[in-house]
Amino acid sequence: MSAKTASVHRRATLAIDQLLPKERKTLFKTLQTLQERGRSAWPERGVTLLKTKKPLYRIRIRPDLNVFFSVGADDELVIEDLLRQEALDYMTAQPAGESK
Repeated sequence: MSAKTASVHRRATLAIDQLLPKERKTLFKTLQTLQERGRSAWPERGVTLLKTKKPLYRIRIRPDLNVFFSVGADDELVIEDLLRQEALDYMTAQPAGESK
């Protein structure tokens, strides 16, 4: 993969705008490293392939910040969404149709 900036899905734009500058820098540096190393090195970098209809990957930028991305045209990484671990835990902890 070539080293280029990842693109951002509009769904993730607001979340990225809410990051602190240091978090934003870490996000893009991490994705650039993934592009430079290639997919074969992703598991050792903590990337998880999720079981979804379209291939979707997750990496934790920090213990409390999950980034979900796909691979677009020309192997460009596309940031699909960001979720804080607290929000992800909340959404996955309760059975469907129930609320806390």
